[in-house]
Amino acid sequence: MRPSDHCPYARPFPPGFAECPAFQQVRFIPMSSTYQPMEPVMTCRHLVSRQLPGEGGRWYPACRLGDARARLEWVEAVEPARLAAICRLRDQMAGLNAPFIDELWRLKGRQLAAPRTGNKSELRRQMLGVGDQFLAQSRTFLEGHAADLVEIEVSADALIELLRLSIQNLIARSNGEMRWEVPEQALKLFPRPVQLFFRPPVRMPSPVPAE
Repeated sequence: MRPSDHCPYARPFPPGFAECPAFQQVRFIPMSSTYQPMEPVMTCRHLVSRQLPGEGGRWYPACRLGDARARLEWVEAVEPARLAAICRLRDQMAGLNAPFIDELWRLKGRQLAAPRTGNKSELRRQMLGVGDQFLAQSRTFLEGHAADLVEIEVSADALIELLRLSIQNLIARSNGEMRWEVPEQALKLFPRPVQLFFRPPVRMPSPVPAE
């Protein structure tokens, strides 16, 4: 018997995958033990590894949202139309900015691999330069999709600010798992629609009962 939160879909997820209503495509770049970026893969934001109960050393692909019913309930709570609009924008931005993201990961690998006496300040300068290009292109894209931003109730300025903070976080980080993400504390300072754009919560708040 598989755990109820087991992800039943074949991986890697193929282009255009739409079998799971809660699927949120994420372009993941793994890094080797020598800090070399590897071939990017498409995965789901909700996909995690969990240990099989009572079976030490055995793991399975799990969905953070839970079972099939939980996934459907999550989609309804997020609002299907809003989620679809967010996914369209994110996917378009990911494709457009992939060259900048790949270059940032390449430079990050060099930064991590550089000895303490290495020229890390030069690598940091290069990463900041690539980050500036990334942000400039992102702003141009977002300003060209002003109507879509109105639909999901977010502003280009808010998204750009959080993208800027995510780049700073990536450049500064020197230990732990290397992931590119918006700092949690910064994200909490923004309205819920902006939070949904970057990181839809695993559990949505329960509706307030009508008086």
